[in-house]
Amino acid sequence: GERDAQPWGDRFGQLFGTDGAQGRAYSIDLGAVHLALLDSTASLDAQAVWLEGDLAAAQARGAHHLFVVLHWGPWSVGARGAAALAAIVPVARRHGVEAIVSGHENIYEHGVADGLDYFITGGAGTALGHAVQKPTTVTSRGLGHYLMLEVDGDSATMRAKDAAGAVFDEVTL
Repeated sequence: GERDAQPWGDRFGQLFGTDGAQGRAYSIDLGAVHLALLDSTASLDAQAVWLEGDLAAAQARGAHHLFVVLHWGPWSVGARGAAALAAIVPVARRHGVEAIVSGHENIYEHGVADGLDYFITGGAGTALGHAVQKPTTVTSRGLGHYLMLEVDGDSATMRAKDAAGAVFDEVTL
């Protein structure tokens, strides 16, 4: 893929290094918020083991809000979505992750699957898809958009905004 194109090769690895089985996965704490970002092009089974430890450590440090982010999410169609559903979702549920955020699909979708909120955000830079309606879908739109996460103490709110900045979906997590 483009990440391995010459003359730079694996530019991410050159700039940031990698740490064994987790591949390009990493996490960051921002106040009481912990974000775990996964590499959905690598082994999700190996990253699930890393994620288990990462989320437990974040909770031990006092993180109140846990989020997982990856490109092909558990509710993306195809084999990569199925792999994320099998490997990542059980870990997220065990640790009380508030939401899983993914991209790839060229739409906006907020859904709830067995009590776990998810957001698919792919509303920038390419031809947009059409809204979907799956059994887990709460809201879906095929429009240019972006997401804003606001955390205030124990409350976290995800807002979906259109290209003009108008809120068209707001979810308190």
